[in-house]
Amino acid sequence: MRIELTKEKKTSIKNKVSQVQEKKNCNYEELLSLIGTLVSACPAVKYGWLYYKELERIKWKLGPIGECNNLTKVAINDKALKDLEWWEKHIQASFNNIRQFNFKREIFSDASMTGWGGVCNNKHIHGFWDDQEKNQHINFLELQAAYLVLKEFSKFDKNCQILIRIDNLVAISYINKMGGIKYDYLNEITRKIWIWCMKRNIWLFAEYVASKENPADKDSRIKNADTEWELSNEAFNQIVRKLGKPDMDLFASNENKKCSNFCSWQRDPQAYVINAFTTNWSRWFWRAFERRGYERSTVDIMINSLSESTLKQYTSALKKWTEFCKKESIDSFCNKSINILKFLTQELQKGAKYGTLNSMRSAISLLNNNELQNSKELERFFKGVYRLRPPAPKYSDTWDVTPVLTELKKWHPLESLSLEKISWKVTMLLALGTGFRAQSIALIKLDGIKEKKEGVEIRIQDLIKTSKVGKNQPYALIPFFNENPEICIAKTLIEYIKFTANLRSNADNLLITIKKPHRAATSQTISRWLKAVLQVCKVDPKYTGHSTRHAATSKAQKNGLDINIIKKAAGWSESSSVFMRFYNRPILNINENFAANVCNNNTVNQ
Repeated sequence: MRIELTKEKKTSIKNKVSQVQEKKNCNYEELLSLIGTLVSACPAVKYGWLYYKELERIKWKLGPIGECNNLTKVAINDKALKDLEWWEKHIQASFNNIRQFNFKREIFSDASMTGWGGVCNNKHIHGFWDDQEKNQHINFLELQAAYLVLKEFSKFDKNCQILIRIDNLVAISYINKMGGIKYDYLNEITRKIWIWCMKRNIWLFAEYVASKENPADKDSRIKNADTEWELSNEAFNQIVRKLGKPDMDLFASNENKKCSNFCSWQRDPQAYVINAFTTNWSRWFWRAFERRGYERSTVDIMINSLSESTLKQYTSALKKWTEFCKKESIDSFCNKSINILKFLTQELQKGAKYGTLNSMRSAISLLNNNELQNSKELERFFKGVYRLRPPAPKYSDTWDVTPVLTELKKWHPLESLSLEKISWKVTMLLALGTGFRAQSIALIKLDGIKEKKEGVEIRIQDLIKTSKVGKNQPYALIPFFNENPEICIAKTLIEYIKFTANLRSNADNLLITIKKPHRAATSQTISRWLKAVLQVCKVDPKYTGHSTRHAATSKAQKNGLDINIIKKAAGWSESSSVFMRFYNRPILNINENFAANVCNNNTVNQ
């Protein structure tokens, strides 16, 4: 429910505001009338209380009502004009919700003369005041503490109500009234709090809590001075003069940081990230691109061309490359192929394989100029590496799917199975019947599954490892095996969806985890499930979950299925040689649909 002004009232307010804006002054009587109009409208205008305080301050400075002539001209300052601009812009669409105090989060904050603290859901945060803040009044510090704590604990909150408990009555009053007129510095910090909330559509309510009952009180009084050391400004300036200005201070707090962006040890609302050792820095603006003149927004788009796994792989390679450059006293961002060849040769001598070296070359080329990609010397070097240490397939043979399917037949009827067993069964059948990677299986969504007369259709819209422009996304049509229902992939899939319907919360992925809370199963979880089924079926432990692609595609080829159908099912292009080089393996113990061919009932004991 909500309350809203009439159209006539909104138009009247807009006209009044526009008149004062245009003249930038009014007489005292008009000022009182305008303030009265805005105050009466505030209950029906969300955040309206925030945008009349400057007018109220002008009136307050003129003295009590009655001491000023009604015809006295009053100048409207810039701050008040900005507030009036807000009214003019927002009044026509304004309304206010009738709130029921249904808070998403309860936060405690506190301040002392030494520092500040906050608590939410038993998570604690604290910090110290800088020299300038230490000279501020405690009322200001209480509001500043509330602002810092709110920014940390509610940084991802939107469209909700937040309850903040404070042991300072002045701070509570300023927050709940959206500011005040007597103390400008308190009004400014309160305004910062509410503008931050406005951008996230958060409604904040402050409530009193006694100091002895405030869990944040202890955090605000931490006095361990040994935790706050910093590099002297003189030493820092010497570093800047010699090496240039760094982008980020990796081990700092808001009190001792040397860069606007810093990484803190503990929770800090001002920090760019928390804990430099556990942060993935791959998305940080690469200095190599900055040197080439690219804008930050352009670089972000270029970096998005790389998958998360590729970035992790490059991070490892670039760490070794940076160490090499430091040892050789060369610039890691601007290099000739001769230096890169020396580095790659050393890595080859340490035992690096062809694929690892190729990954290193790609990572280094990303930091250096594009000419390295077409270097004839590098091309010849890799031809030599290929002859010296050719890439070999992981497996020289693969396992027979027949014993696995025979075991899965015993896991029937499905309603008698545990969540673990039915999850294992549907995962293995999907892996064998589609040829999908674990990553692709993890990305199967409920809305990408359609039941048809002839079977079940699966479409994956998310980007996968092999996604690229012009290439089709993974697709599978799995027919019903009515003659062999115990291992019918389509029926098992449908039953699994029904089985897990009441266990899902917000997970729209097909496969969910076995243990509570039931979240979307990751590709790593799916690989573990596949490995577990292989162990139950007594398949050689050397085979991993990914080996299902070898087993399924080799089985289909052995049964005479057209090679192009196999490639299409597994996600390879028609010209791809991946299957023949790495996947087509002799099977130990020795129709036109991939799933039907792999799970052919003639190969499974009845």
